[in-house]
Amino acid sequence: MAKQPKTKDGKLVLISGASRSGKTVFAMQRYRHPTTYPVVFVFDLENQWTKGAGFKHINSLRDLMRIAINGDAGRYAFVPPGNDLKAEFEAFCQCVWHFAEFFGECVLIGEEMAELAGASKASGTWGRIIRGGLKRGITIVPIIQSWAEGDKTCMRNASEFVVFRMPTAGDIEYMSKKTRIPLQEMEGLKPLEYLIYDTTEFTVTRGKITFK
Repeated sequence: MAKQPKTKDGKLVLISGASRSGKTVFAMQRYRHPTTYPVVFVFDLENQWTKGAGFKHINSLRDLMRIAINGDAGRYAFVPPGNDLKAEFEAFCQCVWHFAEFFGECVLIGEEMAELAGASKASGTWGRIIRGGLKRGITIVPIIQSWAEGDKTCMRNASEFVVFRMPTAGDIEYMSKKTRIPLQEMEGLKPLEYLIYDTTEFTVTRGKITFK
């Protein structure tokens, strides 16, 4: 099978904030529309995306591999059995990489990344995706409570930081240093409020999740 030509670079969008601050809802609202994002793969640890965003529930790596090999467009929430999360995440990433390599643009969303990648240098297929996925059209969306617990390769390659309410003063100081968002901006965030720092334009915008 011949590789598909690259059409559009992806983005690396880092989402962080305290529990119940709005991280997953933000991601659901941004990436749930099939016209804009026809192919989305979610590593859905807590089984939220099927009911919350209408994604197709996948709980078998064999089924996920079949989708990646066939190039089937769709929005998929892979709920791992939980026997070995890191091994399952590695296999998930391999499927996403294969899809992008042969079929083009897609979105990868990873929930609770502290459990999956840790705070060291990104490794395995996840590291391969962080370093080479954007030029293959993968938009990468890692979600985590605190990026002090997240891998540093993500932070160095980020296109956007989406920051929700931080649980501690230390988290606020850390993210302010990494993102250039002023401390006072972060300190005033309430649940469902967020700041987006664009690393290309060096701009900070404020928003709030609304429910229609």
